[in-house]
Amino acid sequence: MLTSSRAPVELYMSRADHIWFFATVPLVLLTIFYILHHRVMPKFSDQRRESVISTLFGYYRSNVHSNFVEQRLRMLEEHHHSKYKHGKQEHPISFKDFQERMQRAHLDPEEEGYIWLLYYCGARKSEAYERVAEDVQVTHEYWIIDFHQRKKHGALVDPLEIPRSCPGVQILVRLTERAAAQRPWGKAVFYYENRERRSRILRAHWLFPNIQSTKAWQLIKQVLGKEFYPHFLRLNRLTEIGSDPEASLIRLKSFSGIKSVSSLEHYLGVSKTEQKGALDWIEKQMSKQCY
Repeated sequence: MLTSSRAPVELYMSRADHIWFFATVPLVLLTIFYILHHRVMPKFSDQRRESVISTLFGYYRSNVHSNFVEQRLRMLEEHHHSKYKHGKQEHPISFKDFQERMQRAHLDPEEEGYIWLLYYCGARKSEAYERVAEDVQVTHEYWIIDFHQRKKHGALVDPLEIPRSCPGVQILVRLTERAAAQRPWGKAVFYYENRERRSRILRAHWLFPNIQSTKAWQLIKQVLGKEFYPHFLRLNRLTEIGSDPEASLIRLKSFSGIKSVSSLEHYLGVSKTEQKGALDWIEKQMSKQCY
């Protein structure tokens, strides 16, 4: 299974742009080709014909292609700066709140299963939608998923065991059975090689064959709200685990695959309950000293 060290950025044209492009551009290209092939080229000698073709290709590479690349880089830069345009969300949401939002979203089974997976496992969006049926084991009590080597140079952790009695897990069980029963499905997988982003179409028994990066963003905003993003559920899960008084860095690392403490700190949000607990502890310590 190919994995990437960075999550891919996928940008798509709007519906109107698609209609204009696929309706107009081919017609213009066919017209130009017809004129060149049947009207212009027959009047040229072989040498002159090669010169015209070389000039056209040179113009394309120096102008059209360079302008396209420049526009693409500008779009990527704008996307990067607007990634958290509503600010980083650091306050976790309760399970009851999350469940109510899921019910109001009216997702199809594949979409709902994907969001439940992000919620329970706190995985990166690509770590979730790149899972295949072979990564999952289903027992009488648990739905067990193996994320293998975590991305961004993460650790190799043991598979996560999610109780089948938890809400939404039965949907994941049915998706696993469906993926295993169907024929392998082609899907683009993005990865980095020598710091270059590449993609490859892989045929596999995908758990979520219709979900990629852009779809993941859309689903999170549909369920949680426009200010949220897929990585929030990772922060939400690790914050909840870290709120346990008996939690340790080893527990957080074993669950998430994050190796360094400095990286782990970025995923810990803030909790009103934990803040109150800290104040209660301070008050208790002060009372011992004052009385």
